[in-house]
Amino acid sequence: MSLRSVDLNLIPVLRELLRERNVSRAGANLGLSQSATSAALSRLRTALGDPLLVQVGRRMELTERAKELIVPVQVASEAAESVWVRRSFDPAVAKRRFVIATADYVSLIVAPKLITALHKEAPNITLQFVDITARTIERLRHGEIDFGILPRSVLETVDVSEIRSAPLFSDEFVAVVGKNHRATKRSAGRNPDKERYATFRLGLTPSESAAERIAAGYVGDLATTFSFQQFSLLPLMALEAGLTALVQRRLAEKMAKYLPIKIVSAPVPTEKIELHAIWSVVRNADLAHRWFLDLLKREARSG
Repeated sequence: MSLRSVDLNLIPVLRELLRERNVSRAGANLGLSQSATSAALSRLRTALGDPLLVQVGRRMELTERAKELIVPVQVASEAAESVWVRRSFDPAVAKRRFVIATADYVSLIVAPKLITALHKEAPNITLQFVDITARTIERLRHGEIDFGILPRSVLETVDVSEIRSAPLFSDEFVAVVGKNHRATKRSAGRNPDKERYATFRLGLTPSESAAERIAAGYVGDLATTFSFQQFSLLPLMALEAGLTALVQRRLAEKMAKYLPIKIVSAPVPTEKIELHAIWSVVRNADLAHRWFLDLLKREARSG
């Protein structure tokens, strides 16, 4: 198909349809009515020979062909806009939503700082935090997620082609107990076989995440262990159930402000956790994305 035969006005419509997976929202983003957006979708289906969006239950899903188009359409859109639009970004007036995939622990640490900073510097920018899943890297590549925040050790075990990263902050694992727990009345690490532990586990079976590896090395076969998929529950389990919880120091220090818990030394050495921000290479030319990355680095490193 010749480029001269393509209506280039359909490119931004296609971009929004792929991003939103919803005709009404895609049209609203472009200032188009639902009927006009539906008509554009019909023309796109004819031109591309693919339905692009299909009804699955109560929601619309992208076809495989549509998923393949996410990255090239985003690149084409940015390239076309760079020809005609003067490149600038003013956070004070910009409207944008950033989607960040990370663990609940990172959200608890980083989100309050980001929200405060955005209120002052970019009041029309919003955030959505989502859980990390097996599809997080794929969703980054496809533009469904703007950033991921993961341990460097995890990034070393997955395919990160077309993904860029930057260090944010480091942390370490500590033990947390209720203030009346016997661990606060004895030397840390003594009689570990009498302890019951609360640890993090991502799924039904152990994975290669830093948290699970450290928990396994910490607890070993010495004690009954209770595992959870949310880091933020662990200090509560320490308090309510008399467990020794294995958590990141930043999380422990934050929770200690609100709960009667105490941080005690780990009975065995634990490795440092290095948290990195990751994003798709297709976002490198996005000025808003660059600005937010700088903000994320600044706030994550602020302690």
